[in-house]
Amino acid sequence: MGRRGRLFVPVEVTFFDDDRIIAAGDGGSLLYLAMMLRTKALGTDGRLTEGQLARLGRPKWKAELKRLLEVEAVLYDTEMDSYFVAAWFSHNDPISLIEARRAADRERKRKGDEYSEAGRHSAGKT
Repeated sequence: MGRRGRLFVPVEVTFFDDDRIIAAGDGGSLLYLAMMLRTKALGTDGRLTEGQLARLGRPKWKAELKRLLEVEAVLYDTEMDSYFVAAWFSHNDPISLIEARRAADRERKRKGDEYSEAGRHSAGKT
């Protein structure tokens, strides 16, 4: 059974032992996890807008976000007007690289199908 269509977020088993996550508190750590899940689902390379954050189902998200910003687990990007999971690229490839790999894989499979089809025809099989 393949993993087609399913997304995963890598989380180290020591996540809750990280000093910044400890300092962020229980609420902050849950917001951080929710941010990682949402950004992966949206394909935004670790970035979320304030509107997207508000939809994460965390009633105290503004206070939790403030604490994540204080401990620098999340950064604010003024140019893009979004919040960024600071460790995102330590554990996740950029979407552009993932899409390029997928395109190369599709091309490889397409060429493989052409070769196997051509082989069947040359052997008199259809």
